[in-house]
Amino acid sequence: GDHRDLHSFPTRRSSDLPLPAASDPPVHKQYRDLLRPYFTQQATGAHEPRLRELARELMKPWLHTGRVEFVKDYAAKLAYASLFAAFLHSSDAADIEKFVEGADRIVQESTQDAYAHLMGLVQELLHKRRASGTDVDDMVGAVEAGTVDGRPLSENEKIGMIFSAVAAGFETNYATMALIMHQVVQHPELEARITGPDWAQRHLPEFMRFVTPVTGLIRTAEKDVE
Repeated sequence: GDHRDLHSFPTRRSSDLPLPAASDPPVHKQYRDLLRPYFTQQATGAHEPRLRELARELMKPWLHTGRVEFVKDYAAKLAYASLFAAFLHSSDAADIEKFVEGADRIVQESTQDAYAHLMGLVQELLHKRRASGTDVDDMVGAVEAGTVDGRPLSENEKIGMIFSAVAAGFETNYATMALIMHQVVQHPELEARITGPDWAQRHLPEFMRFVTPVTGLIRTAEKDVE
């Protein structure tokens, strides 16, 4: 399939692009540093029990039927449910379903309206958090309290930061799951690799290198530079 990179926001103005992808050093590092603590091995490893639980829950409806529409009914739902649970401290099924549909619309259309719709969902997420008065140590909390160049982030910067995470973090994850499954279906002898005890340490990295859903990121220089 056509696995487009969700960072390819269809506009020529860098100010409209998701952050931190649309920034340059040295400010780029400041944006990245706001999110970096949530992606360390220790931080992500702490979510493993909950993510395993989510994976099992999503299997239940089809585990004994012998059939599943793998992308729509498993990979896409697991990708967003994991993202919400690990980084946004939410398990709201309605929110997750809206984001799945919004991200899928971007993959299918790659239009300005599709990106604007998903950014609108991100803004709703921010407003919902503010209305709840909940102070949570997650990505939303990080951009709300974070500073860049000694100033708080603007509303557009906050939306761009979260958008980048929920868009890119969704498409790459579900596409990788789908591509791995496609390889196993095409080459049944590979099934032994995904069922063995050394799957995550030995075989998963090799699968991800072989079927990576992102082949490149394009940056356009707006003026001559050295």
